Amino acid sequence: MKRRLDPRVKIIANVLTDWVVGVEGGFSIQKMNSDYGLNWQYSDEIKEYSDREAIARKFKRLVVVDGKSDEDAQGILEDELASSSKADLVKRLRNFRKASVSSLTAD
Repeated sequence: MKRRLDPRVKIIANVLTDWVVGVEGGFSIQKMNSDYGLNWQYSDEIKEYSDREAIARKFKRLVVVDGKSDEDAQGILEDELASSSKADLVKRLRNFRKASVSSLTAD
């Protein structure tokens, strides 16, 4: 089964909704990942998927690790997006994740 990412999903709230619930009656990205691994993706959308995954991971980290409410976590991400491009936001999120993983594996 294949599913296209909705190109109209641009704002943080819609990215999170698509990730967890799905949009317009479609399966959520989480459900697709659970049922099909990454085989459901179209190869031309891998970067967009990766960008959305970085946003979803940051949201989850803000809620689970930092104890933020869903609304506060969404607001933080929206503020970060408002102050830079999506590409810059995703780059910062990926760099933060790499630094976090590196600090866990350092001797």
